[in-house]
Amino acid sequence: MLIVPKSITIGDRLIWRHRDLRGLDPETGNPVTFDPAIYQLSWSFRAVGSINGDSSLDVIAVNDNGEFLTIVDSTNLLGAGTYFYQAYITKNLLRRTIQSGAVEAVINYAASPDFDGRNQLEKDLEIINQAIRAVVSGGVQSYSIQGRSLSKLSLSELMSLRDSYRAELQREQSAKAVLRGEANPRRAFVRFGR
Repeated sequence: MLIVPKSITIGDRLIWRHRDLRGLDPETGNPVTFDPAIYQLSWSFRAVGSINGDSSLDVIAVNDNGEFLTIVDSTNLLGAGTYFYQAYITKNLLRRTIQSGAVEAVINYAASPDFDGRNQLEKDLEIINQAIRAVVSGGVQSYSIQGRSLSKLSLSELMSLRDSYRAELQREQSAKAVLRGEANPRRAFVRFGR
């Protein structure tokens, strides 16, 4: 089995080394240990929804003293997002896929000084809270120019919207906590004794 990281940081140099790689020979279908002198290990990465960058990457491993060595010198051109990959062995132009999976390409914080790690729900909730503060501090609720008028949401409407966004954010955070293996904050445990 190939060991592939769950995520890569855009801009990092990637190096994977594989020893004793086993699988089925593309020609005969027999189980073998792949020798880099005879077999070629290749990788194809394809992105779904890549943001601001290349959506594909193809890499061929080299033979390094009897081991497969995969090197990607620069990942600067990749866009953030999920990349699905296939690793495959070729011999005499015959191909056999030996593994597939997904890798998350994440942005490099050092290269993104204006990075905001909040999701859209959190950003919207901040805007709603700012609007509530503006109404409470005496901001203009409505105005009219040349027969056209604009009315902002009332304080009660803004508070209702804020409560709705907060509830959605809490559901999202609870779901993420459960996926990380943490306790579900919405579940209460009760013990009855005698």
